[in-house]
Amino acid sequence: MEIIGWGRKYQPHRYRNELRDYGELHVIVLTQGSLRVESAEISRDIGPRSVLVLPPRATFTLSTPRQAYQGHFVLAPPQQSGLPPRVHLFRADAPLLRTIIDIETELSQTSQHQVVRALYLV
Repeated sequence: MEIIGWGRKYQPHRYRNELRDYGELHVIVLTQGSLRVESAEISRDIGPRSVLVLPPRATFTLSTPRQAYQGHFVLAPPQQSGLPPRVHLFRADAPLLRTIIDIETELSQTSQHQVVRALYLV
């Protein structure tokens, strides 16, 4: 899979973004806080350990009415997704949580960007 962006994710309290016909494959893993997700399929607040998959062509609103959130994201070009244009929500399993801990450990080191990129690809 080709990655066009990756890193830590943060949005402040009272953030709101309405998106129509989204352009990329975007995966967000929440580690702290709360994020409100609204689409034709989902309308709920999600918290730590949630994995949000936003495929190309999806329409949704993300907001933080209760509190800020933090996490990690990976962006891939639209052709990397074979998913229908609807929002998907999953719960992070132990291997994914271990990978997030490894990413945080590597980000605290200097000059480890190749390792971090590989971890995001995983």
